[in-house]
Amino acid sequence: MAITMRGFFLSCLLCLLSVNLLLAQEVKFGVGAGQSLIKGEQSKERVAGIRYNAMYEFQPYRSPLAFGFSASFLQSDAPYTRPNGEFYEQMRVIPVAFVPKLMFSEYDSKAFVKAMIGGQQTRSVITGDNFNRTNQEFGFYGGIGAGIELGITSFLFTVLEYELGVVGSRLLNSPVIHSAQIAIGVKFN
Repeated sequence: MAITMRGFFLSCLLCLLSVNLLLAQEVKFGVGAGQSLIKGEQSKERVAGIRYNAMYEFQPYRSPLAFGFSASFLQSDAPYTRPNGEFYEQMRVIPVAFVPKLMFSEYDSKAFVKAMIGGQQTRSVITGDNFNRTNQEFGFYGGIGAGIELGITSFLFTVLEYELGVVGSRLLNSPVIHSAQIAIGVKFN
């Protein structure tokens, strides 16, 4: 099969256009920590816990939309009392989600709203006198969030955000998780 000159130029043009589209975006990586409120199955109290988060995101050139992925680790511990003794419940939720964001500025500092849809793994460990029970479930994770991204330098930024997540798990007394966090990241143009 012979390659014609027109086919060769069209192939070169397609390759150059693809490379240009790949380079015409902003790519971001970030890690963060914060506080989360989780209501356990047995303790029935909303307990403050810790949240660690990692995110990858890309934003097409001059677009108000950004797309990415987020993975988090949430943990809370709650002691509680029942008629048959003292117990200690440890809740752990690990959500992984696709995260589209709507940015409200083209500058380095901007406000945003985001949605999350993905899956999660929830683990509950309850210990007491002569008692130990571990349960684990996988299920849906979704939610919404809002925050601000502050540019520190041309490649370094920090994010302050609030997130309201919904967990599809019977191990939580309330499927709603509130969390606030601060993150730091790098971006590549």
